[in-house]
Amino acid sequence: VVKGKEITKEHIAIHIPKVIIDKNGNIDKDKYIKLIKYHYKKDILLDENGELKTYYFRFRAFKNDIIYSTAIKCPMLFNIGSIADRKIRLKYFNVFSYDDIYNQGKIIANSLIDEFKLKTKSNKEGKNFTDYDSNVYVNYVATFIWKISLDDPKIKTVKEKVKDDKNLFELSNHLAYLGLIIDRPGTPPTIDGRNTPVINPKIISDPNNYYIKLKYNILGVKFIDNCNGKLIIQSPKEIQGAFSKISKEDFSWKIGKDMVL
Repeated sequence: VVKGKEITKEHIAIHIPKVIIDKNGNIDKDKYIKLIKYHYKKDILLDENGELKTYYFRFRAFKNDIIYSTAIKCPMLFNIGSIADRKIRLKYFNVFSYDDIYNQGKIIANSLIDEFKLKTKSNKEGKNFTDYDSNVYVNYVATFIWKISLDDPKIKTVKEKVKDDKNLFELSNHLAYLGLIIDRPGTPPTIDGRNTPVINPKIISDPNNYYIKLKYNILGVKFIDNCNGKLIIQSPKEIQGAFSKISKEDFSWKIGKDMVL
């Protein structure tokens, strides 16, 4: 849809429920088309004869496939489809650079040392780390470094997670890690205890936002964003070219038997 200079592109994700797949992986074509037409009401996916336009399918995702969102530049795991709320749900897994964690950890540690006059090698007369409750440190970091309200329910979760940290180094790096999660779009109050993203939003103004399924093997997957924010997949040196982006797959009325179980 084009309105002036604004472009709205809808990503449509349709769930194939197990109840319409037989033990051999065959999808019940008629039931699936009825779901599209009467439940999801996405007639755009059907031609004039009521048949499925298979060229609309960019990819098929199965549980624990890695899906990369170019909108939020974050890899996520495909989790489950829901017929009830018409949504395809993903779940985060935490992928952060050690450099990002330790660099932010240093900033947090130095800020706490300065604010609370904590003991260091150069200031042996300072306060002990244990002189303050960990909640005091969390409140300071939330207010002056993360710049979020202390009423944010995520702060309660953070306090629970760091309450057993034994020294400044442990606490500061733990807070740095949690801060990266909090700064990520869609993080719930429990921080890491719930599936929240949904794969079928309307992406407004930028028609280039899309989802990519990453192909990978037991060695995992390495990726970076270049200076233009483009996803670059890197293979481990042991298996060059092992990873790739899958932007489109041919649609089939049959899936593998191992996907049915």
